[in-house]
Amino acid sequence: MRRVPLTLAAALLPTVLLCGCAARAQDQNAPAVQEASYPLSQGSTATLAPNVVVTLDSVNDSRCPKNVMCVRKGDITYSFTLTAHGRAEKFTLTPDQPTYTPSGLPGVSLTMDGGDAPAPARDADPTPAHNVTLQVARRNQ
Repeated sequence: MRRVPLTLAAALLPTVLLCGCAARAQDQNAPAVQEASYPLSQGSTATLAPNVVVTLDSVNDSRCPKNVMCVRKGDITYSFTLTAHGRAEKFTLTPDQPTYTPSGLPGVSLTMDGGDAPAPARDADPTPAHNVTLQVARRNQ
């Protein structure tokens, strides 16, 4: 069995202790976001925890309306802003990529349940309301 010199162990001990304290402090500063579902419509905001809010900023719907022949099918994109303790983080979700892992909320994932997005409007029709539900989940790290 190989022995570590006492001077080397004494020199490394403060570094190991500081790393452990820094990791614990980071976990304590993370906001206490609970698992829940938040219904959102364009322009609305949901509070996920104290000083943590998410806003559905806009919906970009370029899908082809029913009974219209289009060159391409188009997309629907939902743009959000997550603000945690004064820091804003913008992200987008689509039906094909409905989950986002925010850098400002360690251990949390946000997943959009778009349900049934309304049919795209024709140019002369009013734009339909786009309502989504944002699922907040804790991830195992």
